[in-house]
Amino acid sequence: ISIYSIRQPYSEHYDMVGAEFWAMQKLFWNPDLDPEALRAEFCRRTFGPAADDVIAFYRLVREAWYSESMPSSYNDEAFPTAANR
Repeated sequence: ISIYSIRQPYSEHYDMVGAEFWAMQKLFWNPDLDPEALRAEFCRRTFGPAADDVIAFYRLVREAWYSESMPSSYNDEAFPTAANR
């Protein structure tokens, strides 16, 4: 299955979760890889010279998401080890 065949809710928000999907695919094959390094590689390959700014932006979004005490409709524990390393 391709991530492009997923219809809801992820395909509509690929701009926000693309790096996570890509990192998860890599981690499925090798769980010893560093999730932060994978996210950075995705951003460098995708955004080129703007990668550092995009990495900082995604880091702020992720920190805000995991610091929120309100429950969400998403499964925050689906990927805890990579999200919180």
